[in-house]
Amino acid sequence: MTPGPPRAVRYRNLDVLRLVAASSVIFSHGFLIAERTEANEPFKILSGDILGLYGVYTFFIISGLLVTESWVSTPGMAGFVWRRFLRLYPAYLVCMAVTLTIAGLFFYPDGGLLDFLRADARTIVKHLAYLVGDGFFSGVKYYAHTADFSEGEVNGSIWSLQQEIVCYGLLVVFAAARLWKPSLLIAALLVSTLALYKEWFGPEGVLEYFFYAIPSFVSGALAWWLLKVHRPNVWIALACAAVIGAALLVHKTMFVFPPCAAYLILYLGVSAPFDLRTPRWLGDVSYGAYLYGWPVEQMVKIALGERAAWWQVFGLGLAGALTLGFISWRLIEKPALRLKGVVPADWSLDRKVADVARARLPRPGARRPASGT
Repeated sequence: MTPGPPRAVRYRNLDVLRLVAASSVIFSHGFLIAERTEANEPFKILSGDILGLYGVYTFFIISGLLVTESWVSTPGMAGFVWRRFLRLYPAYLVCMAVTLTIAGLFFYPDGGLLDFLRADARTIVKHLAYLVGDGFFSGVKYYAHTADFSEGEVNGSIWSLQQEIVCYGLLVVFAAARLWKPSLLIAALLVSTLALYKEWFGPEGVLEYFFYAIPSFVSGALAWWLLKVHRPNVWIALACAAVIGAALLVHKTMFVFPPCAAYLILYLGVSAPFDLRTPRWLGDVSYGAYLYGWPVEQMVKIALGERAAWWQVFGLGLAGALTLGFISWRLIEKPALRLKGVVPADWSLDRKVADVARARLPRPGARRPASGT
């Protein structure tokens, strides 16, 4: 058995990183919503990609790291699934209920809320079940311009949540089959990066954005495996930062970012000589801020009108999203996480599958993950 990391290891800085990642998504959407294009977003001019894309990548990397650890430390299949459900679904369902109600009441010109619910009932159910994830609802009209890019776009951020669920499913299937191991993860990273380079994003529907998500998620999982045998050091972290910087100049950042950023995140979480803690009373607002960022920025644009500048949409949108993220954490997410014990960690619908998974992934030394995982 490969020895785990020292018991004294603690993940640090991850809450701050997730908050920065959520803010970067809101920043990029500020340009898209205010100007109907991302062409003027500074990071896109520099690298060819919007900054928010790397915020999403950062979320997936941290998720791959912490969810792999969660799988190992939760011996039962049902217990693991229940914990993932509590972390994602309650806040998402409340957010969708709020945004869809507002859309139906104020932005469905063909009738009202009941007409909207009847006309789009199937689409609503699919969204609530993560069966589709584009956030689009026909008939919803937010702006006066009929050709506006975001007509019917209730929430342009939720596509990534669908891919998060897909990644969880892959982890469960492959780990239960004794395939969630470094060699296969490296192969998955190489194949998915090649597919992304060839601009094959997957079939329409659930897997449409699959190759945007999988390189980052498996890089995070690889980081967990790496931590079993290696303590991240500053020189390798600086080398990874240099690779990302060089890739920026040639517009190839997305192909090197997942593994390089995963090592940087591992270094910041384990070895960095500083700990940027968020206040205990604040909690983990990043998920809620990510969920509400797009709808709040839309409301800002509607309130300010066509002359709204990107910095106004971003600044007011960020403030509103952080506020709603705090409310979501205090009233929805944190109370939901208290229900983890309803399905005990060692209870499984299929004991044999759980035992196989435990045998393949021995539990490392005790470590405390970042809050909200």
